[in-house]
Amino acid sequence: MLPERGIEDVSVDDVAEFAGTLFDHVLANLPLVIAAERTGARGCEGNFQITVDRLTEHVGTVFKAHALLAVLRGEHIAFLLGQGMTAAEVRAGVISLAESLAAGV
Repeated sequence: MLPERGIEDVSVDDVAEFAGTLFDHVLANLPLVIAAERTGARGCEGNFQITVDRLTEHVGTVFKAHALLAVLRGEHIAFLLGQGMTAAEVRAGVISLAESLAAGV
């Protein structure tokens, strides 16, 4: 997870590590993650908002935070894998996106 430090202490590498770790978790639990995404349950919105808020501090805007989290949804990852991409390719793309967003590119 993103370290609990001041925004100036969080590096591009920290954001990339967060994205890579979350990708690994989603991939390892893909069927469960997809099932949870489909429930429509709103019970975890508070925790999700905390993640969005903290990520926004590191990538600059709420939109960028949501864009990064969107590519980490289980259904999206499953779709990319179903299109023939390897897990390593998807993971590399997620990390590259995280690095670009955190660096302000």
